[in-house]
Amino acid sequence: MKDLTTEKDEQLLSKSIDFMRFPMIVGVVFIHALGVSAIVGGKTYGFFGAVPIYSFCSNLFSNILGRVCLIIFWFTSGYLFFYKTDFSFDVYKKKIKKRVHTLLIPFLFWNAFSLIIYYIFMHIPQMNTWFSYKEYSLNYIATNMWGKFTKHGLNFPFAYQFWFIRDLFVISLLTPIIYLIIAKTKKFCILLLIFFGLYSFYIPYICSAGLNSSGLYFFSLGAFFSINKINMVTFSRKYKYIFLLYPIIVFIILYNNMIYNKYMSLLNLILGIGFFFYITAWLLENNKISVNNFLLKSSFFIFAIHEPWLLKQSRKIFFSIINPDSDLKITLLYFTVVIITIVVSLLIYNILSKFLPKFTAIITGGH
Repeated sequence: MKDLTTEKDEQLLSKSIDFMRFPMIVGVVFIHALGVSAIVGGKTYGFFGAVPIYSFCSNLFSNILGRVCLIIFWFTSGYLFFYKTDFSFDVYKKKIKKRVHTLLIPFLFWNAFSLIIYYIFMHIPQMNTWFSYKEYSLNYIATNMWGKFTKHGLNFPFAYQFWFIRDLFVISLLTPIIYLIIAKTKKFCILLLIFFGLYSFYIPYICSAGLNSSGLYFFSLGAFFSINKINMVTFSRKYKYIFLLYPIIVFIILYNNMIYNKYMSLLNLILGIGFFFYITAWLLENNKISVNNFLLKSSFFIFAIHEPWLLKQSRKIFFSIINPDSDLKITLLYFTVVIITIVVSLLIYNILSKFLPKFTAIITGGH
Protein backbone atom coordinates (compact mmCIF):
# COMPACT_ATOMS: atom_id res chain seq x y z
CA MET A 1 0.00 0.00 0.00
CA LYS A 2 2.28 2.75 -1.29
CA ASP A 3 1.85 6.14 0.33
CA LEU A 4 2.41 9.19 -1.87
CA THR A 5 2.33 11.68 0.99
CA THR A 6 3.57 15.22 0.50
CA GLU A 7 4.44 17.82 3.13
CA LYS A 8 1.28 19.65 2.13
CA ASP A 9 -0.77 16.53 2.88
CA GLU A 10 0.90 16.22 6.29
CA GLN A 11 -0.20 19.75 7.15
CA LEU A 12 -3.63 19.07 5.70
CA LEU A 13 -3.95 15.94 7.82
CA SER A 14 -3.19 17.85 11.01
CA LYS A 15 -5.71 20.57 10.12
CA SER A 16 -8.33 17.99 9.15
CA ILE A 17 -8.07 16.22 12.52
CA ASP A 18 -8.24 19.57 14.34
CA PHE A 19 -11.23 20.76 12.34
CA MET A 20 -13.18 17.53 12.74
CA ARG A 21 -12.92 17.54 16.53
CA PHE A 22 -15.78 20.00 17.09
CA PRO A 23 -18.34 18.54 14.61
CA MET A 24 -17.45 15.06 15.89
CA ILE A 25 -18.31 16.19 19.45
CA VAL A 26 -21.62 17.56 18.15
CA GLY A 27 -22.23 14.10 16.72
CA VAL A 28 -21.61 12.56 20.15
CA VAL A 29 -24.14 14.96 21.70
CA PHE A 30 -26.67 13.83 19.09
CA ILE A 31 -26.10 10.20 20.13
CA HIS A 32 -27.15 11.08 23.67
CA ALA A 33 -30.13 13.21 22.57
CA LEU A 34 -32.26 10.22 21.60
CA GLY A 35 -35.68 9.82 23.21
CA VAL A 36 -39.31 10.82 22.70
CA SER A 37 -40.07 11.34 26.39
CA ALA A 38 -38.69 12.71 29.66
CA ILE A 39 -39.58 11.89 33.26
CA VAL A 40 -39.89 14.88 35.60
CA GLY A 41 -41.06 14.45 39.17
CA GLY A 42 -42.42 11.00 38.44
CA LYS A 43 -44.50 12.27 35.52
CA THR A 44 -43.74 11.28 31.93
CA TYR A 45 -43.87 13.92 29.21
CA GLY A 46 -43.66 13.11 25.51
CA PHE A 47 -45.45 11.77 22.46
CA PHE A 48 -46.01 8.05 21.95
CA GLY A 49 -47.73 8.02 18.57
CA ALA A 50 -46.12 7.43 15.17
CA VAL A 51 -42.98 9.56 14.73
CA PRO A 52 -41.71 9.04 11.14
CA ILE A 53 -39.99 12.46 10.92
CA TYR A 54 -38.27 12.04 14.26
CA SER A 55 -37.28 8.45 13.42
CA PHE A 56 -35.67 9.54 10.15
CA CYS A 57 -33.78 12.46 11.73
CA SER A 58 -32.66 10.60 14.83
CA ASN A 59 -31.53 7.58 12.84
CA LEU A 60 -29.54 9.80 10.51
CA PHE A 61 -27.94 12.15 13.04
CA SER A 62 -27.66 9.90 16.10
CA ASN A 63 -27.48 6.30 14.93
CA ILE A 64 -25.58 6.74 11.65
CA LEU A 65 -23.59 10.00 11.54
CA GLY A 66 -23.23 10.24 15.32
CA ARG A 67 -21.81 6.74 15.52
CA VAL A 68 -19.29 7.55 12.78
CA CYS A 69 -18.24 10.62 14.78
CA LEU A 70 -17.49 8.45 17.82
CA ILE A 71 -15.57 5.94 15.71
CA ILE A 72 -13.46 8.71 14.14
CA PHE A 73 -12.34 9.63 17.67
CA TRP A 74 -11.20 6.04 18.22
CA PHE A 75 -9.48 5.94 14.84
CA THR A 76 -7.64 9.26 15.23
CA SER A 77 -6.61 8.35 18.80
CA GLY A 78 -4.88 5.23 17.49
CA TYR A 79 -3.46 7.13 14.54
CA LEU A 80 -2.00 9.94 16.65
CA PHE A 81 -0.55 7.63 19.30
CA PHE A 82 1.96 6.28 16.76
CA TYR A 83 2.11 9.33 14.50
CA LYS A 84 5.61 10.36 13.36
CA THR A 85 7.42 8.29 15.95
CA ASP A 86 9.57 5.18 16.11
CA PHE A 87 7.84 3.33 18.91
CA SER A 88 10.03 2.40 21.88
CA PHE A 89 9.74 1.99 25.63
CA ASP A 90 10.83 5.61 26.19
CA VAL A 91 8.25 6.85 23.69
CA TYR A 92 5.63 4.66 25.38
CA LYS A 93 6.41 6.14 28.81
CA LYS A 94 6.15 9.69 27.49
CA LYS A 95 2.87 8.94 25.71
CA ILE A 96 1.30 7.35 28.80
CA LYS A 97 2.51 10.18 31.03
CA LYS A 98 0.86 12.63 28.66
CA ARG A 99 -2.36 10.64 28.66
CA VAL A 100 -2.48 10.68 32.44
CA HIS A 101 -2.93 14.43 32.05
CA THR A 102 -5.14 14.40 28.95
CA LEU A 103 -7.35 11.43 29.88
CA LEU A 104 -7.04 10.04 33.42
CA ILE A 105 -7.06 13.29 35.43
CA PRO A 106 -10.09 14.75 33.57
CA PHE A 107 -11.83 11.36 33.89
CA LEU A 108 -11.37 11.31 37.67
CA PHE A 109 -12.25 15.00 38.08
CA TRP A 110 -15.51 14.97 36.11
CA ASN A 111 -16.81 11.81 37.75
CA ALA A 112 -15.94 13.06 41.24
CA PHE A 113 -17.43 16.45 40.42
CA SER A 114 -20.64 14.88 39.14
CA LEU A 115 -20.98 12.64 42.19
CA ILE A 116 -20.50 15.59 44.57
CA ILE A 117 -22.88 17.96 42.75
CA TYR A 118 -25.48 15.24 42.36
CA TYR A 119 -25.28 14.52 46.12
CA ILE A 120 -25.75 18.22 46.94
CA PHE A 121 -28.69 18.71 44.56
CA MET A 122 -30.27 15.50 45.77
CA HIS A 123 -30.60 16.99 49.27
CA ILE A 124 -32.14 20.29 48.14
CA PRO A 125 -35.97 19.94 48.42
CA GLN A 126 -36.62 22.09 45.35
CA MET A 127 -34.43 19.78 43.24
CA ASN A 128 -36.03 16.48 44.20
CA THR A 129 -38.11 16.38 41.04
CA TRP A 130 -34.94 16.51 38.96
CA PHE A 131 -32.63 14.14 40.81
CA SER A 132 -33.62 10.69 42.05
CA TYR A 133 -32.34 9.68 45.46
CA LYS A 134 -29.25 7.49 45.73
CA GLU A 135 -27.82 5.96 48.89
CA TYR A 136 -24.17 6.98 48.79
CA SER A 137 -21.78 4.35 50.13
CA LEU A 138 -18.11 3.61 49.58
CA ASN A 139 -19.04 0.81 47.17
CA TYR A 140 -21.46 3.09 45.28
CA ILE A 141 -18.83 5.83 44.93
CA ALA A 142 -16.08 3.42 43.86
CA THR A 143 -18.37 1.71 41.36
CA ASN A 144 -19.50 5.00 39.83
CA MET A 145 -15.98 6.40 39.63
CA TRP A 146 -14.95 3.60 37.27
CA GLY A 147 -17.88 1.32 36.41
CA LYS A 148 -18.78 -2.23 37.40
CA PHE A 149 -17.08 -5.29 36.02
CA THR A 150 -20.00 -7.41 34.85
CA LYS A 151 -20.18 -10.44 32.61
CA HIS A 152 -22.50 -8.84 30.09
CA GLY A 153 -22.70 -5.39 28.53
CA LEU A 154 -20.90 -2.09 28.68
CA ASN A 155 -20.83 -0.51 32.14
CA PHE A 156 -20.58 3.21 32.75
CA PRO A 157 -19.02 5.55 35.29
CA PHE A 158 -21.28 8.24 36.86
CA ALA A 159 -20.67 10.74 34.06
CA TYR A 160 -21.48 7.96 31.63
CA GLN A 161 -19.94 9.43 28.46
CA PHE A 162 -16.55 9.10 30.17
CA TRP A 163 -16.58 5.37 29.49
CA PHE A 164 -14.89 6.46 26.25
CA ILE A 165 -12.07 8.26 28.09
CA ARG A 166 -11.69 5.36 30.54
CA ASP A 167 -11.46 2.75 27.80
CA LEU A 168 -9.20 4.93 25.67
CA PHE A 169 -6.75 5.18 28.57
CA VAL A 170 -6.83 1.41 29.13
CA ILE A 171 -6.30 0.72 25.42
CA SER A 172 -3.40 3.21 25.44
CA LEU A 173 -1.75 1.07 28.11
CA LEU A 174 -1.94 -1.87 25.71
CA THR A 175 -0.22 -0.10 22.81
CA PRO A 176 3.03 -2.13 23.03
CA ILE A 177 0.97 -5.26 22.27
CA ILE A 178 -0.92 -3.48 19.49
CA TYR A 179 2.35 -2.24 18.01
CA LEU A 180 4.01 -5.67 18.10
CA ILE A 181 1.04 -7.35 16.38
CA ILE A 182 0.85 -4.73 13.63
CA ALA A 183 4.62 -4.48 13.14
CA LYS A 184 5.13 -8.24 13.02
CA THR A 185 2.17 -9.11 10.79
CA LYS A 186 2.62 -5.99 8.62
CA LYS A 187 0.06 -5.81 5.78
CA PHE A 188 -1.43 -9.17 6.80
CA CYS A 189 -2.69 -7.35 9.89
CA ILE A 190 -5.43 -5.69 7.85
CA LEU A 191 -7.00 -9.13 7.32
CA LEU A 192 -6.93 -9.73 11.07
CA LEU A 193 -8.58 -6.36 11.62
CA ILE A 194 -11.30 -7.08 9.06
CA PHE A 195 -11.96 -10.45 10.71
CA PHE A 196 -12.05 -8.85 14.15
CA GLY A 197 -14.41 -6.12 12.92
CA LEU A 198 -16.83 -8.57 11.33
CA TYR A 199 -17.10 -10.79 14.37
CA SER A 200 -16.80 -8.13 17.11
CA PHE A 201 -15.03 -10.20 19.73
CA TYR A 202 -16.11 -9.52 23.29
CA ILE A 203 -14.19 -10.41 26.47
CA PRO A 204 -16.50 -11.02 29.48
CA TYR A 205 -15.92 -8.74 32.50
CA ILE A 206 -12.92 -6.93 31.00
CA CYS A 207 -14.88 -5.47 28.08
CA SER A 208 -17.66 -4.31 30.41
CA ALA A 209 -15.55 -1.68 32.19
CA GLY A 210 -12.25 -0.78 30.63
CA LEU A 211 -11.74 -2.42 27.25
CA ASN A 212 -14.36 -1.71 24.62
CA SER A 213 -14.03 -4.16 21.71
CA SER A 214 -15.26 -1.65 19.12
CA GLY A 215 -12.85 0.94 20.48
CA LEU A 216 -9.96 -1.54 20.41
CA TYR A 217 -10.76 -2.39 16.80
CA PHE A 218 -10.88 1.18 15.45
CA PHE A 219 -7.98 2.36 17.64
CA SER A 220 -5.95 -0.51 16.17
CA LEU A 221 -7.13 0.36 12.66
CA GLY A 222 -5.87 3.92 13.16
CA ALA A 223 -2.63 2.53 14.60
CA PHE A 224 -2.24 0.33 11.50
CA PHE A 225 -2.38 3.35 9.19
CA SER A 226 0.01 5.36 11.37
CA ILE A 227 2.60 2.60 11.94
CA ASN A 228 2.64 1.91 8.20
CA LYS A 229 2.98 5.67 7.59
CA ILE A 230 -0.18 5.94 5.50
CA ASN A 231 -1.45 9.53 5.48
CA MET A 232 -5.25 9.51 5.72
CA VAL A 233 -5.63 12.57 3.50
CA THR A 234 -3.52 10.98 0.76
CA PHE A 235 -5.27 7.64 1.22
CA SER A 236 -8.79 9.08 1.16
CA ARG A 237 -7.96 11.09 -1.96
CA LYS A 238 -6.53 8.02 -3.69
CA TYR A 239 -9.69 6.00 -3.02
CA LYS A 240 -12.12 8.90 -3.12
CA TYR A 241 -14.52 7.21 -5.56
CA ILE A 242 -15.00 4.42 -3.04
CA PHE A 243 -15.47 6.76 -0.09
CA LEU A 244 -17.82 9.03 -2.05
CA LEU A 245 -20.22 6.08 -2.15
CA TYR A 246 -20.82 6.72 1.55
CA PRO A 247 -24.00 8.84 1.09
CA ILE A 248 -25.47 5.99 -0.97
CA ILE A 249 -24.69 3.54 1.85
CA VAL A 250 -26.38 5.89 4.32
CA PHE A 251 -29.46 6.05 2.08
CA ILE A 252 -29.59 2.25 1.80
CA ILE A 253 -29.32 1.84 5.57
CA LEU A 254 -32.08 4.38 6.20
CA TYR A 255 -34.39 3.21 3.43
CA ASN A 256 -34.14 -0.47 4.40
CA ASN A 257 -34.04 0.20 8.16
CA MET A 258 -30.68 -1.55 8.48
CA ILE A 259 -29.43 0.53 11.41
CA TYR A 260 -28.61 -2.56 13.47
CA ASN A 261 -27.40 -4.79 10.66
CA LYS A 262 -23.86 -5.77 11.71
CA TYR A 263 -22.33 -5.79 8.23
CA MET A 264 -23.96 -2.58 7.02
CA SER A 265 -23.04 -0.91 10.30
CA LEU A 266 -19.37 -1.83 9.83
CA LEU A 267 -19.48 -0.61 6.22
CA ASN A 268 -21.06 2.64 7.40
CA LEU A 269 -18.26 3.20 9.90
CA ILE A 270 -15.32 2.31 7.66
CA LEU A 271 -16.56 4.26 4.62
CA GLY A 272 -17.59 7.10 6.94
CA ILE A 273 -14.04 7.52 8.23
CA GLY A 274 -12.61 7.85 4.72
CA PHE A 275 -15.49 10.03 3.51
CA PHE A 276 -15.14 12.62 6.29
CA PHE A 277 -11.36 12.73 6.01
CA TYR A 278 -11.65 13.32 2.26
CA ILE A 279 -14.42 15.94 2.46
CA THR A 280 -12.76 17.83 5.33
CA ALA A 281 -9.36 17.89 3.60
CA TRP A 282 -10.94 18.98 0.31
CA LEU A 283 -12.84 21.84 1.97
CA LEU A 284 -9.72 22.99 3.86
CA GLU A 285 -7.53 22.76 0.77
CA ASN A 286 -9.99 24.86 -1.23
CA ASN A 287 -10.39 27.43 1.56
CA LYS A 288 -14.08 26.65 2.05
CA ILE A 289 -13.55 26.14 5.79
CA SER A 290 -10.83 26.84 8.36
CA VAL A 291 -9.89 25.61 11.83
CA ASN A 292 -11.48 27.68 14.61
CA ASN A 293 -9.17 27.51 17.66
CA PHE A 294 -11.95 28.34 20.13
CA LEU A 295 -14.15 25.51 18.88
CA LEU A 296 -11.14 23.19 18.79
CA LYS A 297 -10.18 23.91 22.41
CA SER A 298 -13.76 23.84 23.70
CA SER A 299 -14.57 20.40 22.25
CA PHE A 300 -13.45 18.37 25.27
CA PHE A 301 -15.36 20.66 27.62
CA ILE A 302 -18.56 20.13 25.62
CA PHE A 303 -17.98 16.40 25.82
CA ALA A 304 -17.41 16.59 29.58
CA ILE A 305 -20.32 18.79 30.61
CA HIS A 306 -23.10 17.90 28.20
CA GLU A 307 -24.10 14.93 30.36
CA PRO A 308 -25.53 14.48 32.89
CA TRP A 309 -25.99 18.23 33.37
CA LEU A 310 -26.94 20.16 30.25
CA LEU A 311 -28.49 17.79 27.73
CA LYS A 312 -30.55 15.67 30.11
CA GLN A 313 -31.77 18.64 32.19
CA SER A 314 -32.57 20.70 29.08
CA ARG A 315 -34.70 17.84 27.79
CA LYS A 316 -36.59 17.69 31.09
CA ILE A 317 -37.21 21.45 31.08
CA PHE A 318 -38.43 21.63 27.48
CA PHE A 319 -40.50 18.46 27.63
CA SER A 320 -42.22 19.53 30.87
CA ILE A 321 -42.98 23.03 29.53
CA ILE A 322 -44.05 22.12 25.99
CA ASN A 323 -45.28 18.56 26.62
CA PRO A 324 -44.97 17.72 22.89
CA ASP A 325 -48.00 16.09 21.34
CA SER A 326 -46.84 15.54 17.75
CA ASP A 327 -44.06 14.08 15.65
CA LEU A 328 -43.00 17.56 14.48
CA LYS A 329 -42.70 18.93 18.03
CA ILE A 330 -40.66 15.93 19.13
CA THR A 331 -38.33 16.43 16.16
CA LEU A 332 -37.94 20.17 16.81
CA LEU A 333 -37.15 19.48 20.47
CA TYR A 334 -34.58 16.90 19.41
CA PHE A 335 -32.60 19.56 17.50
CA THR A 336 -33.35 22.43 19.91
CA VAL A 337 -31.99 20.60 22.95
CA VAL A 338 -28.75 19.73 21.12
CA ILE A 339 -28.25 23.31 19.92
CA ILE A 340 -28.91 24.79 23.37
CA THR A 341 -26.58 22.26 24.99
CA ILE A 342 -23.76 23.19 22.59
CA VAL A 343 -24.32 26.96 22.96
CA VAL A 344 -24.51 26.90 26.76
CA SER A 345 -21.41 24.68 26.91
CA LEU A 346 -19.50 27.17 24.76
CA LEU A 347 -20.60 30.08 26.94
CA ILE A 348 -19.53 28.34 30.15
CA TYR A 349 -16.22 27.32 28.60
CA ASN A 350 -15.59 30.88 27.41
CA ILE A 351 -16.11 32.24 30.93
CA LEU A 352 -14.02 29.56 32.62
CA SER A 353 -11.13 29.83 30.16
CA LYS A 354 -10.99 33.60 30.67
CA PHE A 355 -11.17 33.68 34.47
CA LEU A 356 -9.70 30.27 35.39
CA PRO A 357 -7.45 29.33 32.45
CA LYS A 358 -5.13 26.95 34.34
CA PHE A 359 -7.99 25.14 36.05
CA THR A 360 -9.87 24.86 32.76
CA ALA A 361 -6.79 23.44 31.07
CA ILE A 362 -6.41 20.79 33.80
CA ILE A 363 -10.03 19.59 33.70
CA THR A 364 -10.00 19.43 29.90
CA GLY A 365 -6.68 17.65 29.67
CA GLY A 366 -4.95 20.66 28.19
CA HIS A 367 -7.17 20.55 25.09
